[in-house]
Amino acid sequence: MLDNLNMVHSTRILKMIQSNGEYDKILQGIYEHYLLCKITDIGATGGVKSKLDQVSDWLDFYLNLDHFVNANQQYECMGYMAYPLLKLHYLFGSPNKRFRIEYPRASYQVFSHLMKEFHCFEK
Repeated sequence: MLDNLNMVHSTRILKMIQSNGEYDKILQGIYEHYLLCKITDIGATGGVKSKLDQVSDWLDFYLNLDHFVNANQQYECMGYMAYPLLKLHYLFGSPNKRFRIEYPRASYQVFSHLMKEFHCFEK
C-alpha cells in the first residue's frame, strides 16, 4: 500500500515538473532554496552515499544531460531531464517543514536593478 502511494506521489510530482517545461527555472529555484533545507545525514554509512553526495551526483547528471541536449541538439533526450529534478525533490523534501513553492528571484532582482541603473543613466 505504501509503495503504491509513493508511486502515485512520484507520478504527480513528475507530471508537474514535465508540464512546467522550464527545467532551468526549476533548477535555479533549487539553487536558491537548497541552503534553507536541513540535511540531517552528514556522512556515508554502510556503503550508502550521503545526501550531499547524491545531490552532487544528480546535479552533475542534470548538467551533463542539459549540455548534451543543447550542444548536440538531441531533443529526444529532453524527456529524461525531469527525473533528476524529481530525485532532488525527494532529497531536499522534509515532512516536518513545508516550503512555499516560489519562482526564483535572484535573476529577476538583478534584472530590475540593472533596469533602474539604466534609467538613471538615461536621464
